[in-house]
Amino acid sequence: VEIIPEKITSEEIQASGFLITDLKLHIIGDKAYDIKFDKSIEYLGKVYRTKQIVETVVGSRKALWTIICQK
Repeated sequence: VEIIPEKITSEEIQASGFLITDLKLHIIGDKAYDIKFDKSIEYLGKVYRTKQIVETVVGSRKALWTIICQK
């Protein structure tokens, strides 16, 4: 599993109601494994509550999840 953090843009904040303190993560994983997300995620020693999870299929073996988390 690969985790790629990304800052939430001001356009996303205005359009979706996200906060500047929210965390956006892209997670790339192999679909052969059973990957599940709980109500919270720990990233760099801090615990975040998940607000939104979007799954996108990328090819036959990979999947991409975009997760928005809140402190």
